[in-house]
Amino acid sequence: MRLSKVFNLSIAVLLLIPIFFVSCTREVDYNNPYSGSEIKVFEVADMSGKTHIDLINTTIVVPVKPHISLDSITATFVLSDGATATVNGKLQESGITKNDFRDTVKYLVTSGNKQNQTTWKVILVKKEFDDINTTTKNLKGTIEVNRVLSPTIYTVDENIIIEKNISLEIPPGTKLLIAPKCSIKVKEGGKIIALGTSNLPITFDLKEDAEGKWEGIHLQNASAEFTFCIFKNGGYSDAMIKLTNSVIGVKNSNFLDAQNSGLYLDDNSIFRVFELNTIVNCGENIADAYPIYLQDIKSVSNIGNTNKITSNKGIFIAKSNSNSNIKFFGQTCPFIFANDIIFDGHNTSIVILSGSTFHIPKGKSIKIAESQNVKFLVQGTEDNPVVFTTKNKTPGDWKGVFVSENLLLGSAFNYCNIEYAGAHENEKLTGAITCKGTKIDNLTINNCKITSPTSHGLYFFKDSDATLIDNKFENIPPENSNIFYEQ
Repeated sequence: MRLSKVFNLSIAVLLLIPIFFVSCTREVDYNNPYSGSEIKVFEVADMSGKTHIDLINTTIVVPVKPHISLDSITATFVLSDGATATVNGKLQESGITKNDFRDTVKYLVTSGNKQNQTTWKVILVKKEFDDINTTTKNLKGTIEVNRVLSPTIYTVDENIIIEKNISLEIPPGTKLLIAPKCSIKVKEGGKIIALGTSNLPITFDLKEDAEGKWEGIHLQNASAEFTFCIFKNGGYSDAMIKLTNSVIGVKNSNFLDAQNSGLYLDDNSIFRVFELNTIVNCGENIADAYPIYLQDIKSVSNIGNTNKITSNKGIFIAKSNSNSNIKFFGQTCPFIFANDIIFDGHNTSIVILSGSTFHIPKGKSIKIAESQNVKFLVQGTEDNPVVFTTKNKTPGDWKGVFVSENLLLGSAFNYCNIEYAGAHENEKLTGAITCKGTKIDNLTINNCKITSPTSHGLYFFKDSDATLIDNKFENIPPENSNIFYEQ
């Protein structure tokens, strides 16, 4: 009993010394974003009042509803950039890990650079309160200092601008309800960090009862990280997320019902990672809009094979002249090209993995190693081949694949289907795959199926060859050959 009184007295003292406390949404400007070992936000979603953080004594007091059982609480928290937290040696995950808060819980926070550690004492106090964190707030104007939002609902009624070198952190469970035609713009060096959880996703959506679409999130020489986020009803005049000379990482997120493209990357922007995401009904009714619109082919490499993209279109690639290493992962939709595909970077590697489908436009071709050394590897499987085809499904609609003498050792077409190719190149009848100067040791064509060309199946210029293994040919014009060697 005496210990209980002492404990209650200590809580009362903490609550009576507000000079030491600041709101958990305080705005912090760190010189080194990876040296901090702070807990910036600590909440119990839908159950807690205004959290107080004692920076001097590194103590956090969280009022919770009186009926809450404290023996198994899942807390939502935001740490300093790159930092991690443990309780009794167990790694803590925001919105996932449960702890017994019937007594003080000590969080050991380690900075991202592993050089600093701080022990934070977290105390949950049962009390009646009115300032529950589900109260809707308004987010507006220009953000000029680093800011961490609260895990609550925000309405956005005007354009938000994140100034140069400023970060906006959005904790799990936060909802941003955005007015039609409004956007969030991130300037040079700025960043958005929105790391939700499976139980507490972060939502970007149109305001309730509003008509139309909100604009989007625009990164300009900036960066962003999104995990377990939902982007919905945006893309009014552009993409729901648009990158200009920027870098983005996206995992476990949903892109739903965009008027224009889901994501747009200009020719100087890249994905740091894009995995385990779902895209549905983005850009389906706008001619030049796609689930993902890439200005340059180099942006495709980090789009992993764990995404689910439901679309009558696909991933659009405007510029497909590559001079760098590229890797294509199989998707649930095709890669759609606007021009000839040219792989001709010096000593570069091109890898196309199982499940990839290429839609080549009418009259265009794939050209490999015309003037530079290139290793080209198509790695399909028997059950999941790589497919090179055309949207029109008409024989001879595109010209075919042209492989030149600079092809490097180890290049191969393994388990791929080549459909509707074989238009004449420079008015010379060639093949769905045409080889010029290739060596038998440098190129293998293995278990491929060539279907419905208007040319030969395989065409080898004089002094050209390849290792051929178990290839199949269907609907080759009777006047042409499955395999033709020029004499």
